[in-house]
Amino acid sequence: MSTPQVVVVMDWGGTWTRTAVVNRQGEILWQSREPNPQGGSKEEYLANAERLLANAIRQAGGPVAGIGAAVAGPVEPTTGTFYQPPNLMVLDGVAFKALWENIFDVPVWVGNDANLAALGEHYYGAGKESADNGRPVKTLFYVTVSTGVGGGVVDKGSLFLGANGLTAEIGHTLVDTSESALECQCGSRGCLEAMASGTGIER
Repeated sequence: MSTPQVVVVMDWGGTWTRTAVVNRQGEILWQSREPNPQGGSKEEYLANAERLLANAIRQAGGPVAGIGAAVAGPVEPTTGTFYQPPNLMVLDGVAFKALWENIFDVPVWVGNDANLAALGEHYYGAGKESADNGRPVKTLFYVTVSTGVGGGVVDKGSLFLGANGLTAEIGHTLVDTSESALECQCGSRGCLEAMASGTGIER
């Protein structure tokens, strides 16, 4: 039996869910983007994500090596358990890694979206473009601004997560202590995310 040559990947954001089929060379062979069920229940969010993954697997046209999921907010990668994700709070405490491995019968890898984007930039984007004698930069700090604000740090080729895995979660840094500070999705007031995210700027 031949080794599968493609993987299915998912970017599970606060507003949109993107899925794609990617080959071993890192080339995107197919991709799609659909809105999340805003205001939906935990079950509706999971069902929507599973429907999109099933469609991506069909688009692959054959066996896939696995599923890689980049998710918005803090997540425990070995179990795929969400930990109070500000923009996906309905999924707080949900562990989906084993669930999806059982449904799709393939390995599932999970990580925070900003952390994984930082790795991608390190090896294929800004880090590679800024290489010194063909070697990627030693340290890269990545910032994402979308529904929320997040960050990731890559040091010497590896993610730098810190003691609790939240080292680069800059979105919930307190930047406004005034009485008129905007309320953040996390429930606090004056967070950077409340002011500088896409949703914050819009309002």
